[in-house]
Amino acid sequence: YRSKEECCETHFWWRITQCMGNEHPLYYSNGEYCEQKVNMEQWEVKYTPQIWGASDLFETLEECCNSKFWWDVPGCIGASPKEVVFDLTFDLLGLIEPTICQDADTIGNALEVAMKVGLGGGTANVTSVGCVTLTRNPDTGNPECGGCLEGTSFSGNWDGTREEGYYDADPNQRTTISVEVSSKCDAGVCSDAADLETLYNQILADFTNFITGGLLEAEIRSWANNRAPPVPELFFVEVDTTSFYTDGTFTNPLSDPEDSVEAISVTATGTFSVPDLNQEVAVVEVATTGSFSVINLGTQTTEVNVYFEDALTQELESVGLLPAGSTVTVTSILNGVVQYEIVTYADSSTDANTAVSQIQSSLSQTSTMASITSSVDTASSASSDPDLVSDMSTISVNSFSEGITTPPTSTSKVTTEGEFTVDNFDPSSFNAAQIEEAKDYFESTLTQELEDILPEGASVVVTGLGDDGSVQYEIHFYGTSSADSSTAITSINSSLSQTSTLTTISNTVQAESASSSTGIASSLSSVSIAQNTQVGTTGLTMTAAEEEETKAYFVAAITSSLGSDLPDGSVVTVTGIENGIVSYEITMNADSSEDASTAVASIETSLADASTLTAITASVASASSSSSNPTLVNAMSGVDVLSSTAGTTTESTVAKVMSDGQLTTNLSGLTPAEVTEASEYFEDAIAATLQAEGALPAGAFVAVTDIDSNGVVSYIITMYLPPGADNAVIVSGINSKLSSASTLAAISSAVASDASSSSSTITDLSSLDVTGFIRGESRGVSFKEWYPNWVASGSYCTNDGNQPPFMRESVNQGEYLFSTQKECCEQWFSYAQDCEGSSGDPNEERYFPLFSNGECSKKQVKHLEAYEQDRYDTLEECCSDRFSYSKEKCCDSPGMGGCTTSGEVVYLPDWRNNQCVVRSSDSLGTHEEEYANSSLSSCCSRFFDWPGSNCLESLS
Repeated sequence: YRSKEECCETHFWWRITQCMGNEHPLYYSNGEYCEQKVNMEQWEVKYTPQIWGASDLFETLEECCNSKFWWDVPGCIGASPKEVVFDLTFDLLGLIEPTICQDADTIGNALEVAMKVGLGGGTANVTSVGCVTLTRNPDTGNPECGGCLEGTSFSGNWDGTREEGYYDADPNQRTTISVEVSSKCDAGVCSDAADLETLYNQILADFTNFITGGLLEAEIRSWANNRAPPVPELFFVEVDTTSFYTDGTFTNPLSDPEDSVEAISVTATGTFSVPDLNQEVAVVEVATTGSFSVINLGTQTTEVNVYFEDALTQELESVGLLPAGSTVTVTSILNGVVQYEIVTYADSSTDANTAVSQIQSSLSQTSTMASITSSVDTASSASSDPDLVSDMSTISVNSFSEGITTPPTSTSKVTTEGEFTVDNFDPSSFNAAQIEEAKDYFESTLTQELEDILPEGASVVVTGLGDDGSVQYEIHFYGTSSADSSTAITSINSSLSQTSTLTTISNTVQAESASSSTGIASSLSSVSIAQNTQVGTTGLTMTAAEEEETKAYFVAAITSSLGSDLPDGSVVTVTGIENGIVSYEITMNADSSEDASTAVASIETSLADASTLTAITASVASASSSSSNPTLVNAMSGVDVLSSTAGTTTESTVAKVMSDGQLTTNLSGLTPAEVTEASEYFEDAIAATLQAEGALPAGAFVAVTDIDSNGVVSYIITMYLPPGADNAVIVSGINSKLSSASTLAAISSAVASDASSSSSTITDLSSLDVTGFIRGESRGVSFKEWYPNWVASGSYCTNDGNQPPFMRESVNQGEYLFSTQKECCEQWFSYAQDCEGSSGDPNEERYFPLFSNGECSKKQVKHLEAYEQDRYDTLEECCSDRFSYSKEKCCDSPGMGGCTTSGEVVYLPDWRNNQCVVRSSDSLGTHEEEYANSSLSSCCSRFFDWPGSNCLESLS
């Protein structure tokens, strides 16, 4: 035969486990507890087909006790022998990695025999030889290869021969051997966790001496030569005694009897003050009308309208009564009467009404009307129409009449701020009048240059001149939408970024200031605007999509700025951005409340530090400046995170689940520094890939623990899952994804991409190939099966391990026991939308009956005993259901706070006692609603209507 497996299957199929020589210990029931042995009788062989006792052999003590002694699992575990299991690795020099699965199995078996000498009664199970992983088929018990030999046949060439030179190896070639060590300890010797730890330490110390003293190498060579047939691959190998490694942990069945590990999830909230971000600036708009009687004024023309509009604007601005953004419009000129409308803006209705009153008072003055007459005459004298010049030379504004003032209405105001850097300009010695005149030149010139871009109602205001020659300005937009204002701002910034535009503004300022009335002509004669800088924008509001994009910028900024203060797996969420306030929450996980409090305090301290806020500001500003959305770019310009305010902190209990494994790759011989660098790439790539495929829960994180000389990447995934989460399914989903070639290819690509973008010097990463996945162990996972729980109040499917015996019977398991909660719900409670996730918080308190004294008590779900299956949400439910005949006494149960009935009172059938009990409609489960009745009589007649029934006496 080409392989031992073929021979065994042909001639000894009924004892194939013994034939293959797989010395793998299994647990079985001896009638009193679970025992363990290696060599099984024919009828006990788990992997022999059609043997009735096959299902009574178990891989773990917990499986055996749960199945065979379900009524007393702790007692079974206490009486049964315990097993210490731990992993170790060491390197062999001079061993070629096997290219045939049968050779890997042979090498592994030979190494196991040699190692057993140094394990003092323990057993060794080689799990990998270099890149080849070794496992047993769960259905047949036969060895199978994975890793770099995944999918290959067990044997080699058709005649079992090897190619010439197959056994030749470079003496310096290094191959890593991974081993699982186990050792049994009787219950009388190992009665608690400390005893098992002592055993572990003793085994580890003995084997450390065995390997470092050169004894393992001698045993390997000796057995390789003496074995029949011999193992030539191991004739000349050397054990690198410095490569021996174990992580110092072991499986201790007495250390934690629970299936899950409790941890604390804490969520800390807070806010940032970011002035003007996504904050509308509300102002008041008011329109006032009036008219002037003008002697000798002829027919209305557009040109005459402009003369009067400019004259009114100039006169009101000269006395400081026309607020920025105001517009003056001549609406008609008829029979010597000039009608006008002035629209102005203010911060409040009071300010608006005051401004209107002052405008009307000023325009009614004789001196104001004379000034308007003079201004119109001067402007019209330059007209190209001689008839118009003649007609306008004799006009005179001689009276004023108030019109109608509209009630103030609310509108929006958007302001963008900018600054010119101006060369050859030094206003440091200007007096007040000179400063105002210089500002007017820049203001009018900028307005003129932007005339075709500015929307109606927009205005330019120069707000200051710096001693360094800088010119600060604001542009106000009234009553326009954020989108329209942003479009205008983008166009303005684009125009002012062009050298030609700045040159035009500079030349115009020079020309207009040549006739300065305050003597600043020489100071402005050679001004040159070198640059425009957008300082910030206020009053822009965001759409929902823009807010979501901005949230992402803040999440990234908070995460990066907190750095090491943020525990692994923490999730930062920005919950809202409105009116200059950014609301956030940070969810972290810790092993205890004390650790959680410490983490929260550290984060709050960091966020209160000015340097952290500066870092967040810089990160958000940098990221948002690259947005493809111009409105967002404008809204975020000038963003400044001023302060942080801590909010609330809440804690909840979660399950800490850890799942480890290995990825085989084509890497080799990385230096320690390269291992550290590559580990970060792999952590990010594994997490990102699993997240993208929907397999990694929020808050989970990946830690790479090692990359060995053969490129095997060892990792641990840590997850914190809420109560009721099917953690076994989640872990299974992760492992399923990592078993997929497409997932491994995605990880390869992500690592290579990250390394390239980081300019990594590890050249092998550019051609990285993740070739295989090796499933590891999971901790904190409950693999108990889900079953329909009709006993516990308000429950559907549970996996607490307390299913009734009849469900455990082999003929019933397919109908009642399920690997996922979803399958159980679909089978038994398809009508209940809330079935999935109904397991509840283990810290939640539930009420249960004390039949010995007719009272109800309460305790946390996790502390309820298996036999305490009658569980209720309220004392009212418990007393009504179990002690309806003495409900008043039950409601007075000490320390329970009394019964409180909420919702409508209804009556439900109690099938156990052939009675009807009182319940609150608010407490009914979905599956109970159809049985509810409005009265005792209707309940009794519906469900217990037979002669001799005492149902109507249920509540007497």
